[in-house]
Amino acid sequence: MGLVTGGGSGIGAAIAQALAAEGIKVAIAGRRAERLAETVTVIKAAGGIALDIPADVSRESEITTLVEKVRAAFGPIDILVNNAGMHARHVPIHEHKTSTWDKTMALNLRTPFLLARAVIPTMRQRNYGHIVNISSIAGLHVYPESGAYTISKHALNALTELLQAENQAYNIHAHAVCPGLVDAPMANSLPTIKENMLTPEQIAELVRWLVTQPDNVKISNPILIDTMKNPWREPE
Repeated sequence: MGLVTGGGSGIGAAIAQALAAEGIKVAIAGRRAERLAETVTVIKAAGGIALDIPADVSRESEITTLVEKVRAAFGPIDILVNNAGMHARHVPIHEHKTSTWDKTMALNLRTPFLLARAVIPTMRQRNYGHIVNISSIAGLHVYPESGAYTISKHALNALTELLQAENQAYNIHAHAVCPGLVDAPMANSLPTIKENMLTPEQIAELVRWLVTQPDNVKISNPILIDTMKNPWREPE
């Protein structure tokens, strides 16, 4: 079964639906209960099995409770998709507030670490598992005035490589997916050309493909999925 964080909208909702379409039982977590319920309704209407669990995954205590609830409902977690994340506002690094830095690092890096730590022991026992960390093209390059976000995604990519190196002997696959600009809520305030952006469904299809490959297939990290056309609108 699979657990998807940030599953109420955008990339997370699309991933949850794609996994459910493969016959995978899916639990989705996030802070917005109504959006989680909407995603579960869509999955069930299509014949899938899903469970919504409202949770603030930036809090360690809620992560522990979340994993316990998922296991009680569906059994061991075979697929973990760390999708929940945030983008700090665009300011130079010397103007970053400590609170902004800490909040960004907590959700973009500490949460995937905590969730991976929670599920790996059972994955090792079962000799099977997939951990998919939704990173960003910002984890492959340096973008000025996006310091906390960029650094958190570089670190997330490194965490993913470490997870793969430490656990591949146990048939556990770790993937860092680095999308370019996606037509999702996080990009709503940006000056973009909508038709040139990636869609959440395109990211979900890549994740679905990754977790359905034969056990002997290893994909190199990080995995970039980008747009063919410029998604940015020129300043007026």
